[in-house]
Amino acid sequence: MNKQKKKYKSTIYTNKRKWEEENFRTLETLTKNPTLFWKHLKFLRGKVKSSPADTIPPEKWVEHFSKLFNKTELTL
Repeated sequence: MNKQKKKYKSTIYTNKRKWEEENFRTLETLTKNPTLFWKHLKFLRGKVKSSPADTIPPEKWVEHFSKLFNKTELTL
């Protein structure tokens, strides 16, 4: 069990390091284009405007919440 935990932590560390290096290289290449640079930086910070809720049509939301609202019996 202990060997698996060490291997898992090592894998997580390695993957995180690769991800950071890749994004650093990407930002370095985008220094000539400020718009793309800031767009990528905002993406990394988690300030992307699109969200999964944007991809669901409003009709589906209405249908879903109508079904929830109209339930007569609560299930625990």
